[in-house]
Amino acid sequence: MEVRRHDSEEPMGRVEDVVVHPTEGRVVALLIAGNDGRRRVIDVDDFLVRDGVILARPYSAAGGKAVREVLLRGVRAARRLLGMSVVTDPRNALGYIRDRGKYLGSVRDVLFLPRRRAVVYYVGDAPVQHGRFYLAGSVPCAYSRSEERIEVPRRTEKRFAAASPLEAVELVEPRPGENLP
Repeated sequence: MEVRRHDSEEPMGRVEDVVVHPTEGRVVALLIAGNDGRRRVIDVDDFLVRDGVILARPYSAAGGKAVREVLLRGVRAARRLLGMSVVTDPRNALGYIRDRGKYLGSVRDVLFLPRRRAVVYYVGDAPVQHGRFYLAGSVPCAYSRSEERIEVPRRTEKRFAAASPLEAVELVEPRPGENLP
């Protein structure tokens, strides 16, 4: 996706990856391949999406140090989250690990809903919900890079699995004025 300056609409570069917080369901920053050949970082507060184009303030930061600092706050969606297993939390009510958790599928896509400022995971290869479902990014309770898995609460497939990205967000974050189910 193309990134342009918000003030002049001059091209800045293209999105290389999106950095998300894997258990809070929010975007942290964008990693940009700048037109000058340098990798750049655009903080979440420094851009908006309009008509399929990202409009951003001039670079929040540039270079390898800035990228490393951003990656301490989140995970690269395309590089790290795609393909991750989604499993139920293996701990019982007392906090003891009782099993490896139930496999619910793997992350096939990471979507960003700009108006809700929410991240949604598209889970495929699922033994439930007709083989696929959407899951709000705020549902996972743990992320393990070393085990390549995202842990979600037990019974997630009954409580939080949705047929659309918007429905997934609304299951955990109802619109103002709506009652919880």
